[in-house]
Amino acid sequence: MAKSWLHRIRDTGDFSDVTVYVEGQAFYLHMLPLVCASSYFRSLLTTSLSMSINHLCGSYTEACCSENDSSSLISDSINQNKRTQVIHLNALACGAQAFSIAVDYCYLIKPSYTVDNVARVRAAAEFLGISELLESSKKFLYGNVFNHWKNSIAFLQQYTRLGSSADEYVETRCIRAITAACKKAFSDTQSLSAPIKCYDLANEGSILSKVSTEARSRSSVPSHETLSIVLVKICSLRDEIVEKIIEALVSAEANLSLNCRQGRNVKEWLDNTLSMDGCRSNRERSWVVVCLTRLLQKSCTSVKNLSISADQQRDPSSLELSSYYWCALLQEASFCVKKVLTEMEEGSIGFSDLLKNKLLGAKSFLEERIGRNLNELDDYLRSYRLDPQVLLSLVRYFRGIQTSPIPIYSDSPEEGEIKASASTSEVAEEVDSCLWNLLDEETFSAKDFIFLVEAFPAQSRKSHDLLYAAIEKFMEKEKRMHIDTVQNDEKIEGNQLAQTEQKLWSLVDVRKLSKSFYYRAISNREMLKRSEVIEYVLRQQMRELEKNLVMEASVNSHGISKCTEESTPDSCISPTKFSTEKLRHIMQQVVQASLKLLEENSRRAREISELKRQYSDLLLIS
Repeated sequence: MAKSWLHRIRDTGDFSDVTVYVEGQAFYLHMLPLVCASSYFRSLLTTSLSMSINHLCGSYTEACCSENDSSSLISDSINQNKRTQVIHLNALACGAQAFSIAVDYCYLIKPSYTVDNVARVRAAAEFLGISELLESSKKFLYGNVFNHWKNSIAFLQQYTRLGSSADEYVETRCIRAITAACKKAFSDTQSLSAPIKCYDLANEGSILSKVSTEARSRSSVPSHETLSIVLVKICSLRDEIVEKIIEALVSAEANLSLNCRQGRNVKEWLDNTLSMDGCRSNRERSWVVVCLTRLLQKSCTSVKNLSISADQQRDPSSLELSSYYWCALLQEASFCVKKVLTEMEEGSIGFSDLLKNKLLGAKSFLEERIGRNLNELDDYLRSYRLDPQVLLSLVRYFRGIQTSPIPIYSDSPEEGEIKASASTSEVAEEVDSCLWNLLDEETFSAKDFIFLVEAFPAQSRKSHDLLYAAIEKFMEKEKRMHIDTVQNDEKIEGNQLAQTEQKLWSLVDVRKLSKSFYYRAISNREMLKRSEVIEYVLRQQMRELEKNLVMEASVNSHGISKCTEESTPDSCISPTKFSTEKLRHIMQQVVQASLKLLEENSRRAREISELKRQYSDLLLIS
């Protein structure tokens, strides 16, 4: 009977003695049920009564001084106490709807919770001091939000922070549920040895529009696909929430199994994860890369000591999960960084400073770890689309050189800085091959290209074929860029181009070229400007001539003469007259004469250049 009466006066507002305004909406309420349930209104009533008593005492004192007006003052005080009290709560973060539900609870009306309003009702209950309503909302949250990671993610996707303690309560417990599910998904994915098929996220159903109030039954989705779904859903949340979840996963030591060596399958899983429908935007892709990289960073000890040699710095177990996975992450991180910087320059709101800093940190860590272990790669660098700057960083870390805008070139690297070992030789040839492939789409500055070539001494390369091909392609590309130059400043650039070309070709060892590349080299004018190349070519020709003469002499010693009966004696000269020693002596003289000629031409060229300079100075003076 009392409950029906409370319901009726709550709906009609009859006999209201307090009016509360929230967001401009008026609520005509009654102090008695409010005081019974809310500590806020009890405190408000106590303060109001105290003020009323003080007012009455003051009125009574004035009445003692003026007996004629005593009855009117007391009457006015009584009438003032009967007036409706007005309270303004426009700054209440939860809003008018949540306040209405909280007030209904004071009138013994059962609250109707939804995923959209439960956090706001909880905030209103905390503000009004309704402890029973807080317990009631907690039961709903644990039964419908915190019970499953999907429900928690869906809740956080539509949740707006209220600026109260309710924020920390719901976010912390949602993150706890999501972290537990993600860690379990990581642990269930012990190995990725089976072929991987890309999971269609659409089959999972949309949880953004409607969230089940009951925990969903465990699906029969493979563990690696479950992990992909969880990761993509996590990365769709707000940046601050994603960061908290990642750090929670790091603290829980979640990661792919470090015993997994199925590198191609791990890379395939990563590619499929990044190609899911829920991971099409650059923001979600970036957060996935940051999350996986952060977990790797937790499981590996970063090398910080740059004072020791490169070989000592490398940790043989630092690429536990396979270089396929590491390089794929680096490729994606490089791509995302480029997109983030581009969109932020254009004023896009899709990326925050938090995401940018996290992504740059992830990219830097991957470059360091992979660079220091380039000799452990399971595949080839050319298999990935890496930026020139990424390749530069990898080479610098491999050599143990701290990154600097201006590399220091050295023709004779310090002993112990880099060894011409088998692994170093493989890395050098791999970098040459990567350069050759990148030149088709990317542009290198001359300084960076020279650094990448000089990063490995000549003795570290077993063959210079790839190096020659890369330099050849680079110079062709540079010459096309300057083919139509006619202005004076552009002529200066042409001189710089000539110096670059001369520098690069000087790094090629003609002795380490295969036969096909050798013939390409001896037809290259820039290569033939080098005296050591000409000397080597002449010596090779001398060896070929000696070989042919020996073979001819061998043939003639067996009685096979090319002289015919019709041949004259003068026309049939025996090869024995030209002994091998004489021929060698003659060829040596030819070589020496050629070298002297080259030296003389070089000296005269310098003299001519000096005369031109002096002539130019004279013209300026005149």
